Amino acid sequence: MQSLVPAPWTLHGNGFVLLYHLPESFNRRWGFMQDFQHQGYKGWLGAVMLMDYVSSPAGPYQELLFIPGLIHRGGKLGFTVSKIYTSTEISQQSGLYNWGFPKEHAHFEWNQKSGGTQHIKVEHNGELILESEINKKTLSFPFSTKLLPLNRLIQQAGDNFFFTRPRASGRLGFASVHDISAGSSFFPPVQERKPLAVLSFRNFTMEFPPASVLSSYPALKQ
Repeated sequence: MQSLVPAPWTLHGNGFVLLYHLPESFNRRWGFMQDFQHQGYKGWLGAVMLMDYVSSPAGPYQELLFIPGLIHRGGKLGFTVSKIYTSTEISQQSGLYNWGFPKEHAHFEWNQKSGGTQHIKVEHNGELILESEINKKTLSFPFSTKLLPLNRLIQQAGDNFFFTRPRASGRLGFASVHDISAGSSFFPPVQERKPLAVLSFRNFTMEFPPASVLSSYPALKQ
């Protein structure tokens, strides 16, 4: 086992975020949610994120994750990740240890095609997790999560609850999805839903501080 890389982390990279308003029935059936996510489910805004971290304390890696929406746990409201794949084992192990992310290891192909189109394919043992072609637009503008009051993440690993407030800044633009497909055994079938928007994050800096951890699960109340 590789050594864990403790928080805080500062990461740099690029990525895409597909925003969705997903029906509660879709998330409860297909969202791979754990018990704490079912119990505290609030929904509202979900997302698929495809991230290409060119540098981090754990080295470069790529990531695919699914956010079913908001949950309310421990008196706090925040977004939660129910499915997440990463391209390196050190990211997988450290992500669970630091922030309670249920990361799984997968193989990523991330290729630039003509006209600015990115072809992204994620597999596990030859089985498709997700494949997509996304074209980013040329126009972009500065962004910062200081403008977003709900940048809290809530996760559970074992009996521990992790509350994290990541921060990010960089350039934000729009993109379009030419094609997307997912294997429902490994990822929600998001090809059945139309995204509200597709965002392109460029040359971003993301900061993941140490999580606040509560280990007394019976004391937590919705």
